[in-house]
Amino acid sequence: MSIFPTNRGSRFWLRHHGLTMAEALVAVIITNALIAFLPPVVLMLQATRVQNERIEQATTVAQGEIDDVGVKVATLSSDTTLFTTDAAFRAVLPPTVTGSLDAQAPPTSIQNCSGMPSSPSVGCIRTLGRHEYVVQQFRTSGVARRDFSNFDMQVRVYSRRLWQGMGGPVTTDPATPLTAALTASPEASRRALVVLTTNIIKGSFCQATDTSTSDLRCLIQEPSPSPSPSP
Repeated sequence: MSIFPTNRGSRFWLRHHGLTMAEALVAVIITNALIAFLPPVVLMLQATRVQNERIEQATTVAQGEIDDVGVKVATLSSDTTLFTTDAAFRAVLPPTVTGSLDAQAPPTSIQNCSGMPSSPSVGCIRTLGRHEYVVQQFRTSGVARRDFSNFDMQVRVYSRRLWQGMGGPVTTDPATPLTAALTASPEASRRALVVLTTNIIKGSFCQATDTSTSDLRCLIQEPSPSPSPSP
């Protein structure tokens, strides 16, 4: 006995065991919709991956700038052949700003820097791999001398593309960096890739403060121990 439907029962068999024309059409529509939906998702995932890579590279650039200043303060500052005066030492440090570091506006101009920028509003072009970045760095006045230092510094790293037809970085909340998640907001995409703030210090508290002569913590000395009585 044949397992296939006879001509007389074929219409009944197809109706209950196969796909009707409407069902096949729905399947084709769903398949086409999925095919049309996948490319944007793939492109978004690729763009997110590229953005995360740039944030990682920008973090490396920012940390390198901080390490460079740290080495100058910790070791090179004591070399009298390099820096004969405190003013000469301060010239190789980031420029100072007044007020909060987070309130400092983004760079208004960029350039290829051979050393530190001349102003907090100047960004220096740095290259890492195939990408170009703009580094903005500045510090509080604090204390910066060859024998001891104590100041805060901030480094912001931007994508070079912001100055290539994108209108530059946003000025609102300039210390808020770009998030790792891809966003469609044009304003969010014009933020710094990374913002790092740190304290640079060399020497003790009493050395690194201009008020050490009036600060009780520096004026009060521990009493010398009394000599033990002779037996």
